[in-house]
Amino acid sequence: MSDDIRREIDSLGKRPLSIVIIIPKMEPCVRSPVEPRETMLRVGSLELDLIDRTAKRGNRPIDLRPREFQLLKYMMERSDQVLTCANLIKDVWHLNFVPETNRVNVHMGRLRSKVDGPNEVPMIRNVRGEGFVLRTTPALSKSLPGRNGGSSGESSLKRILTTSNVRGRSVSANVSSRTHERLFPSDSNARAASRGVRRRSDARIDGPA
Repeated sequence: MSDDIRREIDSLGKRPLSIVIIIPKMEPCVRSPVEPRETMLRVGSLELDLIDRTAKRGNRPIDLRPREFQLLKYMMERSDQVLTCANLIKDVWHLNFVPETNRVNVHMGRLRSKVDGPNEVPMIRNVRGEGFVLRTTPALSKSLPGRNGGSSGESSLKRILTTSNVRGRSVSANVSSRTHERLFPSDSNARAASRGVRRRSDARIDGPA
């Protein structure tokens, strides 16, 4: 016990208890609450333990190297955001310039092979010309034909293709017939004569009404 506290106790016995004296003595003991640090990151079935520095997807453990762990942590904290190579080089590798190497692509390829299993939906995707993104579900365009209303777009396309094929066959048959008549006129004359003979024969057999 310090001499200051002992003197204060002795003085309390000689004078009335004062709240003004007690409160200042208690102030150093009162501390502001400390916010708990986040120890686990979760994106869908992907989990990253920041204390044990382990990762798993579902029940499947993922063995990560230190740089891969930092890279995955950075991406999970910014899920659904497209991250450029410049962002990754600056914030994960802590470089102020973009080196002329494929460093990011090599590490990202290794990380994708570990995070995305053979029978699992890919979570790490390459956005062509922009960078990389970590998300739980693929981003599908809502303007694709047939997505809003069944297979109407697909049916329309089939009708167009069918009509085109029928018209193509009809035109092809007419062109082939005319070409044959030009190349072999005797065959055309023979067919015409044959049709005339059949008409006259039919008329003789039927006779006058």
